[in-house]
Amino acid sequence: MDQSTVCLLILLGMIICYITRIIPAAVTSVIGALLTALLGVNSIQNVTAQFANDVVLLLIGVMIIGEAFFEVGLADDLGRFLEKRFSNNAKLFLIIMIALSAIVAAFISNTATVALFIPLLGSVERSSGGKIRKGNVLMALSFASVLGGNATLFGSTPQLAVQSILEKSEVEGVRPLGVFELTKCAVPLIVLLILFYVFVGDRLQKKLFHFDDAVLPEEAERVEKTAPLYKKIIVLVTYLACIVIFVIGIIPVGVTALLGASVCIALRCISQKKAFKSVEWGTVIMLCGILAFSDSFTKSGAGEKIVSFVLSLINENAITPMLIYTIIIVCAVLLTSVMSNTAIAAMIAPIAIEMAHIVGADPMTFVVGAILAANISFCTPIATPPVAMTMSAGYKFSDYFIVGGLFTLVATAYVLFGVPLICGF
Repeated sequence: MDQSTVCLLILLGMIICYITRIIPAAVTSVIGALLTALLGVNSIQNVTAQFANDVVLLLIGVMIIGEAFFEVGLADDLGRFLEKRFSNNAKLFLIIMIALSAIVAAFISNTATVALFIPLLGSVERSSGGKIRKGNVLMALSFASVLGGNATLFGSTPQLAVQSILEKSEVEGVRPLGVFELTKCAVPLIVLLILFYVFVGDRLQKKLFHFDDAVLPEEAERVEKTAPLYKKIIVLVTYLACIVIFVIGIIPVGVTALLGASVCIALRCISQKKAFKSVEWGTVIMLCGILAFSDSFTKSGAGEKIVSFVLSLINENAITPMLIYTIIIVCAVLLTSVMSNTAIAAMIAPIAIEMAHIVGADPMTFVVGAILAANISFCTPIATPPVAMTMSAGYKFSDYFIVGGLFTLVATAYVLFGVPLICGF
């Protein structure tokens, strides 16, 4: 059995585990990566090297800095600002929160963004006397945070995983993504989400949602947190400095993020214990495993085998860049309904690159489309941690299927036709 076949069988097993959840996603990713080393697909050195990948360090650092925002009370300050200006107009508040969460998620991880806004929504709900219900905002806010995370290289883990693959690819026309390269394609998605809630989503969810969205005890505790002004300034300046260094690129992004996190800890803006606790180690370990498996996947030639199989099913005269692109996007959207978006993006990116190369299309357009497609499946809460976090508000699975599913159709249509129009084939 050749290496590519072994790698595809491991991939099949991983997909089954992701869907059935018989094994935690992080453990599945690590087992899959280690199997590629044990079965000779990749060396153990190459596999374990991914656990110190720059992308992994970036994720850890950003999570700690995001938690520091809570600890010093910057979240409370933002909440009070929103209460004073928008708490009397529910629809305007919804639109403001969609736009604001998308902007914040572009610069802080989207998971941290949702975590940041949950206590704020509870505070606004209380101050508005029930005119604004947290449950009528939180789902939309989580969608916006995912889409906002698409706008920058470091806003979400799927593009971080893909970036590592791009950096190692030797295919002609493939290059690493720029920090704001995804912005031009991500912004229209955010605009579409706002229009969706203005004309359809707001009325639909008011008819559909029926639950008690009282503030949870742990949220109330967080709303009370505050700190001296100088600590708020330290966290804000540290974070802005990290963003500037990300853009300039004078220091690796992972090192920059860890330096920023270290500054927050050293200057006692957040304790070491809380900093370590704030890191979602399951997500970090899953990303390590996925990066290691993706490296093995590329080296084994499994991507080429999949490409050949797909092309063999299509009449040679009917093969066009648009057809292949459509297959990739639809597969990514469907799979992320039941699997981690990070896992799907990392698995599909090498395939997208190979298929684009064969049909003579720009591989970067296919990669951008695949990244966005891995972030627009909202018909279930499974694909992304930000959306999964909202289940604590009391939403039913069918709520995501109806409201999120309807917007998923809109977003998929945009990725299919809008991204090629913007990026070109």
